[in-house]
Amino acid sequence: MSLLGRFFLLYKESIKDLDFITPNRVELKSELCVGTVFVIHTNWLPFYGVILDKKDEMIRFAHLTTFLPLASIEAPTFKVNDLFEEAKLTHLVFEIEEPVAKRFFKALKPVKDPQQIRDTVEKLKSLHYGRIHREFFNLEEKSVRILLQLMNEEEKIIYPPQQVIQKFRQLILTKAAAATVIKTSRVGDLIFVKDELGMRLFFPDEYKNRSGEIYLFDELIFRGKLTNGLLIRNLPNLISYLSEGSIKIILTDQEN
Repeated sequence: MSLLGRFFLLYKESIKDLDFITPNRVELKSELCVGTVFVIHTNWLPFYGVILDKKDEMIRFAHLTTFLPLASIEAPTFKVNDLFEEAKLTHLVFEIEEPVAKRFFKALKPVKDPQQIRDTVEKLKSLHYGRIHREFFNLEEKSVRILLQLMNEEEKIIYPPQQVIQKFRQLILTKAAAATVIKTSRVGDLIFVKDELGMRLFFPDEYKNRSGEIYLFDELIFRGKLTNGLLIRNLPNLISYLSEGSIKIILTDQEN
């Protein structure tokens, strides 16, 4: 196996826990100008980027990867001086609403020539990449996309406490056979749909505009408005083990 192949295997091992990633809010709001190098801190690894453009409250930025051996040899290196000392520019470009960015982006430093960075990104886009590099950038793109979705849907996400995660793991161990891989499940009058972010919860019409508490394995995991599409994170494949005894919803308001 080539040295590049070994680096790629190490990279894939390092991102296997991406299902458990949680973006952290910033304590102090940063001024996010064109040319700003920024970091998004998470409970896993930090994500870095550089702002290319701002227009109509939308920020367009290029991703900076910390996995230097797998980046393009033609990509410039940035001194970020954060948890990581350096990161390299990639051709991966994303957009995010500025109000959302201000909740999670922490400015680190400005670059001297934003136009040069934009030109370099376009040059990197035009390069021909081999199989390993293509797979690497596809995984990097997926990681950033998942992070941005979590930031955009922050108010609709349930992060179960550690004791719920432990109960789920114990439930898996007690099963003699692997659960069937499914994407949709109905438990009573609730519908669960699995996507790449986790498991989404949909309620019957009588729950519309109601408030309540959601219990999983007899542990409270959510209290608030019961909005369709509530996302349960950090419990991959839970949908295969759901039953009427494992989840319970109690309405806490007076019916309209």
